[in-house]
Amino acid sequence: MTSPLRVVLDVNVFLRLIKAKRETRTGTAAQRIFAALESGRVFGRPAQIVASHRIMDTLSDVLGRLSVPEEVADEFSRAILDAMRAGPERLDPHLILGGTPDLTLRDREDGGVLATAFAVRAHVLVTDNLIDFKPARCETYETTTIRLPDGQNRVLTCHILSRPDGLEIVVAHPIDFAAWISEMFDPAPKNVRDRHFIPANAPSESPNKRLGTQLY
Repeated sequence: MTSPLRVVLDVNVFLRLIKAKRETRTGTAAQRIFAALESGRVFGRPAQIVASHRIMDTLSDVLGRLSVPEEVADEFSRAILDAMRAGPERLDPHLILGGTPDLTLRDREDGGVLATAFAVRAHVLVTDNLIDFKPARCETYETTTIRLPDGQNRVLTCHILSRPDGLEIVVAHPIDFAAWISEMFDPAPKNVRDRHFIPANAPSESPNKRLGTQLY
């Protein structure tokens, strides 16, 4: 039996979900990711969304600071809990230990998210704050060039973080992860390395670049 792909969504991805709903937008990267994880399968394999009690508390605090109505915040939190419990592993965030925050990251909240990802042996961490999940020692690969609504281009990257015990986590942007879901590309670390490694003598224009204004 194929083991489930465990995915941790950073708080900023949840915030984009709420923002899209309040603006009545559809088809954003965050929405496509959450819908796929709710279905319980991605890349042709079982998929499990994972969040710890610490992540849920952080999300609640941020929603409070943003003055999101309490009923909206409660409804959204229930949707996350329902998605976790409906997944192939039927997880409950209150039973997941978040681990000790990774102090190599600049932000303590980000360190807590990464600690959760390692504690639950997640395969992928999805975040818009790529730079905040880039410790001194990690592998970084350019993945996609996107055009922002203001006309500026942004080069996205993904990181592969490793622990001494051999556990590896791929940190990806929502746009990349949503595209990988559509393309049925399994983001195992080896697959990411094979796809995005560019030799030093390669042409400067990467075949992995996708231009076009992106909704996320």
